[in-house]
Amino acid sequence: MDTEIAIDPKTIKLSFWHMPRLFYLILFIEFCERFAYYGFQSLVITYAIKKNINVANIGISLASFNMLLYAFIVIGGIVGDKVLGLRRTYIFGILFLFIGYSSLFFFQSLLTFNFGIILILIGSILFKANATHYISRCFESNDSRLDLAYTYFYMFMNMGCCLSIILIPILYKIDSNIAVFSSSAMMLLAILLYLIFKKEFVYTDNYIGKNSKNLYLLMLITIGLVVALVYFFGLLLTKLYFCQYILYLFSALTILTCLFISIKFDKHESKGIYLALNLILIAVIFWIIFLQILLTIALFSLHYVRFNLFGYNVSNDIVHYFGVFSIVFLTPFLASVYIYLQKRRNFLSIPLKFNIGLMLLGLSLIILSWATKYALDVNSQISVLWLFLVEALLAIALLLVLAIGPSMVSQLFPKRIGAFAQGVWFLAIAIGILVSNKIFTFIYVAIDVSISNIINMYSNLFFKSGLVVIIFSLFLLFFSKILVKKIQEVIIHRI
Repeated sequence: MDTEIAIDPKTIKLSFWHMPRLFYLILFIEFCERFAYYGFQSLVITYAIKKNINVANIGISLASFNMLLYAFIVIGGIVGDKVLGLRRTYIFGILFLFIGYSSLFFFQSLLTFNFGIILILIGSILFKANATHYISRCFESNDSRLDLAYTYFYMFMNMGCCLSIILIPILYKIDSNIAVFSSSAMMLLAILLYLIFKKEFVYTDNYIGKNSKNLYLLMLITIGLVVALVYFFGLLLTKLYFCQYILYLFSALTILTCLFISIKFDKHESKGIYLALNLILIAVIFWIIFLQILLTIALFSLHYVRFNLFGYNVSNDIVHYFGVFSIVFLTPFLASVYIYLQKRRNFLSIPLKFNIGLMLLGLSLIILSWATKYALDVNSQISVLWLFLVEALLAIALLLVLAIGPSMVSQLFPKRIGAFAQGVWFLAIAIGILVSNKIFTFIYVAIDVSISNIINMYSNLFFKSGLVVIIFSLFLLFFSKILVKKIQEVIIHRI
């Protein structure tokens, strides 16, 4: 039987500073990984131009990288659940990330660049699902702090992004080599944290990790497969459309796998998988709507937003950055709300959080509609402050859905396939991105740009879309009680 840390519910203290020690280690390692990734993303184009490498080819490689990552992320979960165990897969992922980011020092051509991101790709496949699953290993399945823990986890992800956004341009101006080195330095810090507190990771490892037979043979086979994958991924990086088909294929196979394994488990575990898949579908719909709002705002802001604060002109990018920073600053506020409600035995269920998140999406669109009707200046523009308000609402919506999603799958999927479950969640999010991009492209092409009063078109689009989203959220609200009851049944009967 798989084991977890035993926690007495009567002694649980609800605050950030009363979590298991391993929880903080995972947060800081995730912070390091996100800093390294966003630092790499922000530098790669500039660095490619400096090295006289075709930027279009770099862009294709990066797009292929993201599709392959989300397609194969469930494989990393399976390796953690069934082959090497959670801890070893986790540290292998960190090691490959360190090697991959370090190889950027030798980034002199498209070939060496592709080799580096293949190593980063393999490291991310091994790391991401297992890192997210490790959070749930710190708590019992029925621990009331689980949603809170994943909310903080999401905050630290964005903190890594925020620090990278601020620090990397400064480092690059000082010395480009220092900026490039920062990503591998952060992963080296993650390795050191793991080695110093290795016992914590060993103690919370899963059953396979603690009782794996023929471990050295499995590790040797894994290394051999990695070598083969380096060659395989190298062939795929230049074939963007083929990578997209692979993502669709693995999505279909993952859904079929979920349905197949649900037959093998008992009725309560099967019910948990079915419930998780339904909630994942709602989360994907949320994600598609959210991305549509972001893309529409980006298009709208090109001509109809006044980027001026207190008499000073500001960059268009400030809206995007404000959204990321809002998540960091609003997380403690939302966590305080969770703690306040839990102390009074009023819990916000996962379905209710999803519903509130959808309602906030609708509300943000209604606010934009109102602003485009009644807050226009003489140049038919609205203040950037309206976008700040909308971005704050969207940040809270993200914290209520995307931050809680990993908690949901960890509670509903059987514990012995917890890393695989996290891979399913990430894969669903990737599909949401692809679908959203195709919907937006279709809508953009269908818009008649000859419309003279296009601001009214945007206002009507915001209002109608917001109304539809709110109605959809109210429709789902009717099923919340049923979902909550079934979720409680699954959690009570978990092994």
